[in-house]
Amino acid sequence: MRLNGPPFVWCPQISQCMYLTGVLEADTTIRIERKPLSLEANVKRLASIDIARAIAIFLMVMCHFTIYITRPEGSYPNIYFFGDHILGDSPAATFLFLVGVSLCISIDRSRQKGIPEFSLVSRLVIRGAVLFTFGVAYLIVFWGYRHAFDWDILTTIGSCIILLAFLRDLSPKQLVSLAIVAVMLSPCLRQLSGYPVFWDGAEYAAPWTVKAILGGFFVNGYFPLFPWVAYPLVGLAVGKATVIECDAAIRSKNQRMLSSSGVVLMLAGLGGFLINYYAELSGTIALYVSQLSFYPLSNTLFLTVQGFILLLFGLLSIRFDREDIKHPAMNFLRRYSRYALSVYVIHHVLLVFVPRMIGKHLHQDDFFYYQDLLEAPTGLLLSVVFIFAFYPVLILWDRVGGVGSLEWVVSRFVPRNQ
Repeated sequence: MRLNGPPFVWCPQISQCMYLTGVLEADTTIRIERKPLSLEANVKRLASIDIARAIAIFLMVMCHFTIYITRPEGSYPNIYFFGDHILGDSPAATFLFLVGVSLCISIDRSRQKGIPEFSLVSRLVIRGAVLFTFGVAYLIVFWGYRHAFDWDILTTIGSCIILLAFLRDLSPKQLVSLAIVAVMLSPCLRQLSGYPVFWDGAEYAAPWTVKAILGGFFVNGYFPLFPWVAYPLVGLAVGKATVIECDAAIRSKNQRMLSSSGVVLMLAGLGGFLINYYAELSGTIALYVSQLSFYPLSNTLFLTVQGFILLLFGLLSIRFDREDIKHPAMNFLRRYSRYALSVYVIHHVLLVFVPRMIGKHLHQDDFFYYQDLLEAPTGLLLSVVFIFAFYPVLILWDRVGGVGSLEWVVSRFVPRNQ
């Protein structure tokens, strides 16, 4: 029995047995053998999602190795800029976009199994709440209790999962419209809330008041709901239009449109930046036709990054989703996609805890080596070394069904759909 939503229609193209194994993944597979968290089962996965998610975690690792342990004002400023912005501006947005796509698939599969709508929504809400709580705990453990409400990417992902659970039946056009509203409202909301007051240079530093905490969650934090919620909204719309759409001709047409739409958005974002730069805009218009900015996320950077994601996902869908790819390189990408949450946390352990312990022991200063340990090229090289050196751990996790990974830990708190 379903409480809401359109009449049930079974679509052979997307009769996919999947489960959400962690923060960044709704496993997009057809499973004949029920063997959780294993690539060895007889599976067919949507390669586009795995490849896009793996690329995102690789870029995020490379960015963090650059900005946490290398010198911003060292001998290689251009390489530092490359690691910080060229590599680092798209991963978080890609993860959020893929949350929307993956939720679309997961919801579709649950409905095919006849799972009651209430159970479906309850499971998504619980998952979002678990990830939200995990995100707050992560901030406390890694940065101290004073940073519990800095609103990092994990809390945003958890919040978006909960929100999308209640927006699951909107059409792609309605979802994109909501995304546009979120993006357009954000500059005004930042002005009304006094955004600069809560930042100390490049660091978020809001007081512990109810108003400041809520303001950080919605507008002022590192990854506030406005405008970051726009990425999963677009992802959910794309999932509906290009993945679970049962008409093969329409689905193929929509996939081709993704790439062209991505190019248009990228040109719009970069064009807006150039107009702002050369025309030296100011006032209200400069809030929208703005410079490229990550904190806060400017409209021009949003368009540029969203365009890049659509272009990438569209090309990957057309090239890789029409056949089951059996190749060692694909297994490499799939495992990094599957264990993205674990990789995200563990590489932070190396980049945050280890330098802090060394600094505390040698200099009685936790942050002695923060952004001052290596030069940028060395940091980027070490990030590549980490990606390949950590892969055997992912293979081991696969062999034991993921036991011990953070994806496995998160899944323990979420009831399985029956």
